[in-house]
Amino acid sequence: MKKIYQAVPPLVQFILLILSVIGIFSKNFYLADIFSHFNVQYAALSLFLTTIFVWRRIWLKWIVLSSVVMFINLLPVAQLYFNKQSTISVDESFKLITFNVLDANPDKSAVLGYLIDENPDVLVLNEYTPEWDLLADTLKKVYQYHDVIPLDGHFGIAVFSRLPSSFKREYYAMNAVPSIKTTFYFEGDSIQMLATHPTPPVTPFDWEARNYQLDQIAKERIKSLDKNYMIVGDLNITSFSKPFKDLIEITFTRDSRLGFGLHPTWPSWNKLFYISLDHCLVSENIVVKNRELGPFLGSDHLPVKLELSLKKKL
Repeated sequence: MKKIYQAVPPLVQFILLILSVIGIFSKNFYLADIFSHFNVQYAALSLFLTTIFVWRRIWLKWIVLSSVVMFINLLPVAQLYFNKQSTISVDESFKLITFNVLDANPDKSAVLGYLIDENPDVLVLNEYTPEWDLLADTLKKVYQYHDVIPLDGHFGIAVFSRLPSSFKREYYAMNAVPSIKTTFYFEGDSIQMLATHPTPPVTPFDWEARNYQLDQIAKERIKSLDKNYMIVGDLNITSFSKPFKDLIEITFTRDSRLGFGLHPTWPSWNKLFYISLDHCLVSENIVVKNRELGPFLGSDHLPVKLELSLKKKL
């Protein structure tokens, strides 16, 4: 029994090493993608195991291994805290909130109260159902420009805007998964925003559908790289996954979290497994002045609130 007890920490550390490396293949294998999202958890466990190895004076190689695993998992997290964009923007800014409100949210009044109090200029809602649509009359009166697709289930979507806007609906993967392309105008410039919500990768089929949707979005973006551009919504993927990294690279966008931190949004009911699924990716000329998370409002996601502007033209 004592030998088994002593063997557990090294075995767990070896498994953490495998899980940390397997994310490299997250675009090739379903399970590799699932395990690629938990860098923070792997790093925390490795820190705990390092403490055990030092305390029990277990072989140096296990202390080194646990330290390496901790480092390779913390590195991409640390980059989110130290790579803030530094640039001069126009004086004016606009506020954007993106929120997966949860189709069966029991506290819809709290959500609507929060959105009205925050008063964003642009609002993106995922899991927008017919019931949510009935309750959103107040928003429709406040926001002159809006396009809503209320659907039963998880894939309804809505965009509300105070800024002059035009809308176009797109279906990248399946007819039941709509996206809304919005072109709005700010300080004399146009900004293209894609509000989208790919399928969660709960099965290999849904994983392939999500990846296909992200690939199609990237291919579409290539045709207009000169435009100010944003991808906003619950993307059902973290920045540690290869498909996310490819999306960033191909669309010439950057993660709005850079300089602001990890900002985990799901699951709101269990901080032990917190990961970041709700994103705002922005092109080069869009400046992220501030980014923060909203409170728990009955959804399994937290709202994301951003203050955005444009670079000053020289």
